[in-house]
Amino acid sequence: MTPNPTAPPDSDYPEPDDLLMYFLAGVYGEHGAETERKGNWISVDQGKLFTRVAYPSQRQHPAGLVLQVDFVTVTADGRHIVESFAGIGADLSAALQDACGSFLDSCFHVFVVALLGRHCDHADRQQWRVGGRERRVTLGGLRIRGELPTGWWPPVLDGIRHHLEALPLAEGQHWIRYFYCHAPSNPPTIEILIDNEPHEELQTVTANLPWPQKEGFYSVRLFFVVD
Repeated sequence: MTPNPTAPPDSDYPEPDDLLMYFLAGVYGEHGAETERKGNWISVDQGKLFTRVAYPSQRQHPAGLVLQVDFVTVTADGRHIVESFAGIGADLSAALQDACGSFLDSCFHVFVVALLGRHCDHADRQQWRVGGRERRVTLGGLRIRGELPTGWWPPVLDGIRHHLEALPLAEGQHWIRYFYCHAPSNPPTIEILIDNEPHEELQTVTANLPWPQKEGFYSVRLFFVVD
């Protein structure tokens, strides 16, 4: 795919935060990518992707501040990947650091590998047979809040892979995000997005995976790209 050197339109995205934009440019630069600020966007590797970040909302709670931090990534062919993270901390600085840590753990290294074609030890590349065809899958790390028992993840990932391999996924590149949140005395919160859109069938079957049953709160987030 030939990079597009022209920055995308702003659309209806909120004004980016300059400190967070500096963070984005820095982490891509640390991974060997060339970055340039173009208006409200950062061009990475001469337009292989464009990116921006803002925190459009914040709520003060007795225990601290909770932010919504939106990272937008635009691929070379103009598709928009929007990933929102909660930033939780005692003050604004701590909450922003928390959200940026979630982005790094979950999405960033997948973008470096799958969208920029660069090597990164923090992303896992596997071959899955999706919809009857061999597909390359680039997985990011797990973003976990709360405490979980040892050994819980492999059977859950096996279930995710089994469900996805049965899915008639169209040709081309797709990005997928799994989010599972367990809270005591409440049904779990499950959100599965494919190309930014909720996938009701996967959300239903994901509830039946062997998630840990425990009294305390926990949440799990996984982001990956299927080529």
